[in-house]
Amino acid sequence: LLLLLLLLLLVGCCSTAGNSPTAVSSPACKQVGWNAVGVFLLSPCNTMERGDLLWFRLEIWADLSSCSAFVELRAADQVVATNITSSGFFKVDLSTFGDGMYEIHALLLPRTSTETVLAKDSRTFRVISGTRKESYPSSVCLDFGFSTGTWLVPKIIHYVYDVRGPPPRCPYFLFLSVKTSLTLFQPERIIVHYHFLPWGRWWEEIRRLPRVELKFVELPRSIFGNAVSSFAHFSDVIRLHALLRHGGLYLDSDLVPLNAMTDLFHGDRTFLGEQPFGWAGNGVIGSPRESPFLSKWLQTFHSFEDARRGFWGALVPSAIAWSFPEEGVLLPRTAFYWPYQLSAIS
Repeated sequence: LLLLLLLLLLVGCCSTAGNSPTAVSSPACKQVGWNAVGVFLLSPCNTMERGDLLWFRLEIWADLSSCSAFVELRAADQVVATNITSSGFFKVDLSTFGDGMYEIHALLLPRTSTETVLAKDSRTFRVISGTRKESYPSSVCLDFGFSTGTWLVPKIIHYVYDVRGPPPRCPYFLFLSVKTSLTLFQPERIIVHYHFLPWGRWWEEIRRLPRVELKFVELPRSIFGNAVSSFAHFSDVIRLHALLRHGGLYLDSDLVPLNAMTDLFHGDRTFLGEQPFGWAGNGVIGSPRESPFLSKWLQTFHSFEDARRGFWGALVPSAIAWSFPEEGVLLPRTAFYWPYQLSAIS
């Protein structure tokens, strides 16, 4: 009898140990994608004036039923933490911020621990007082905000000519493209962005056309702190900023439209066309203003290298279109470039 009681006592102890709280596992934080969290500043440069609104988008590729996402804004020893329940657009009022460098962090944490960081992304920006253009003349800083609203592609046509220098004689094909765009698209306006002022007969003809605006732009010699030196990348950055601010249709200066593309103007997604060799061509870009597709594209310039020709203009938008089809579409090569060998739009 005594041996039986001892056996029952031992079984009870083992059973209690097996039900210890430390043996109960909580659901794992489920991550999706190459990185589980990303923070994207939606200002085209990382220098902001005191009093501006800092807009950013937080992207979360994780199951928030088992994870927690936070955004931290750090300056010196000041930390502001905000609990986030979904991806979206957010804003920070910079009116009370002093001059200096700030960091914004996105953190992904398991719900069972606030000390373990599963994923992290961060961006740095500067707050200055006074006129930003005088302090940072070589940076591209455009004054516009972002919102969560949805717009259609407006009938605004953009060209970039010329950023190569010296001031060029305006070619006939630029006049032909602008004139044809006026006739086919019936746009609200056409904006020709230039740095080196063209000259000659066809430039004067363009100046006489109705609803055509000639807009001087500074060369974007740096973006997110990275040097820009090639004229092709000057044009890439300028066209992205123009479409983010205004929306519309960008055309390379040597492309001639052949029809009005009415259906594309009624859409709310960014669109590009596939070139004959398979990647996206950035000679034709249509987009609503403040497009999340374009903001993702622009944010890749944080790691910009000027020597990598074609990477940011072709491979990057292709990857974004494949990954986020709800924000942008890569049309087949027959839409714009084929069989016209990059010389006309069908």
